[in-house]
Amino acid sequence: MRALRGPYVTDLLATFEDGLAVYLVMEWCEGGDLFKRLLLHGGRLDEHFVCVEVIVPLLRVLEKMHTLS
Repeated sequence: MRALRGPYVTDLLATFEDGLAVYLVMEWCEGGDLFKRLLLHGGRLDEHFVCVEVIVPLLRVLEKMHTLS
């Protein structure tokens, strides 16, 4: 996660674990998550929004991941 620092990636602030799980402490994303936005818009999102705000950033992070491997 730390290697992916930059735009479009939520910062990993800390990690800890107990006997049951590993916990990731991540930065607050004020805009909420994609699922919440989908619910607020009746289960459908504008094509332009999806392309610009979801697909393009996703592909940029994927490209960065490939350059790191």
